[in-house]
Amino acid sequence: MGVTNYDVAVMNYPLFEKGRLSGEEANKLFARPRYTDIGGPWPVSLYIHIPFCDSLCDFCVYNRMLAPGNRGLVQEFVDALIREIALYAREWGKAENKLDAVFIGGGTPTALSASQLEKILQALHQCFDLHGSEMTVECNPLNATREKLAVCKRYGVTRISTGVQSFQNSLRKSHHIAKRAEAVAKWLEELRAFHFDDESLDLLYGFPDGEEVGFLSDVKRAAAMKMGHISLYKLAAFAYTTLYKKLLSSKGEGLPDDESCFAMFQKAHRLLLQKGYILQSAQEYGIKGKTTRFWDATYDGFGDNLAMGVSSFGYVNGYCYQNTNDVREYIRRLQDGCLPVERCSLPITPEQLRERAVILGFRRGYVLREPFAAAFGTPLERVFGETVEKLIAQGLIEEHRERFSLTEKGLYYQGNVSAAFMLSVFEGVSPLKKKMCIGAHEMP
Repeated sequence: MGVTNYDVAVMNYPLFEKGRLSGEEANKLFARPRYTDIGGPWPVSLYIHIPFCDSLCDFCVYNRMLAPGNRGLVQEFVDALIREIALYAREWGKAENKLDAVFIGGGTPTALSASQLEKILQALHQCFDLHGSEMTVECNPLNATREKLAVCKRYGVTRISTGVQSFQNSLRKSHHIAKRAEAVAKWLEELRAFHFDDESLDLLYGFPDGEEVGFLSDVKRAAAMKMGHISLYKLAAFAYTTLYKKLLSSKGEGLPDDESCFAMFQKAHRLLLQKGYILQSAQEYGIKGKTTRFWDATYDGFGDNLAMGVSSFGYVNGYCYQNTNDVREYIRRLQDGCLPVERCSLPITPEQLRERAVILGFRRGYVLREPFAAAFGTPLERVFGETVEKLIAQGLIEEHRERFSLTEKGLYYQGNVSAAFMLSVFEGVSPLKKKMCIGAHEMP
């Protein structure tokens, strides 16, 4: 299609400075809320990253390590996470700072024991007012036992998310995705007995050994199961993954080209709309009447998004930040009473506030005209008219009375659309350097 694709999700803005933040500096910047966004306070979301799995898929790009053989380290991490929750709660736990949505992901949260999972959920309830909050826990059928699901239910978890990836046993075997499809389907049926408010599953497309017909079969199967939410993610082979190394050493086919992947996405997108699903973000679909408040609060482009756990990304007090990706450093920082933030942006500028609202809004799939105009006192097209016209001409976005929305092509190339609005950062920067900076989440 002749455009550069940003495989990394473009949602962290402003980008990080190249230096590293000390624990003392992190405490000063983030321990206490200071509303900086125009029109706030807005709903606050919390993401917690659990960096452990019982098995490692070849393609996974997230920070994770094997739990078996590291049980002592896992327990130290749980203790440190509870300290981090308590540190934030000294100020963020006050009634006026209510969390609207919590998402515990990874990694695999259910790689923890039922007791460890319970202690984390207990700490959250003790430190924050979670009455009426949406709470999501990612589960793996490999280790999400009935006991762990019962703990989730008891502590107010409302949503369960599962990275199924594929129902094709050949793909599950070749990419080391634990359990056969039949066992996964059985677990999903058993999950229904707990009556969570919502159940979500993730599917991948673009496997080097996959086929369009198989992926569409997976989408149809998920829809037939009446899953509350279905997410469609394009497979990417980053240089540090096992998949990338396998592709380098293989004489067979590589990843399918963009034309083929877009065709797969387009057919799956239309299929889900026909089955009664609505688009909730550039990659997530929900049954009509069901929304995910975590995605709404994270991608609305306004307000704070707290992040805890190893390597998690957040936005607080006008700063984007990321916790250290080293588990032992994470534990050490919190044992010293310091927040484990390692990377941080400069304070957001007025220009970047406007850019962020659009960058994250298009990650959701659309940007509403009225909230933007109300927050910034000027229409979106007056601020970004040239960029908007260019993206419309490229067939990536379309204009409506109440919003600017991504087209089907724009949904597939969402990263390109969002990156186009980073105007104050990349003026005069080459496309290659821009892509490298966004991939690293760092300023040029």
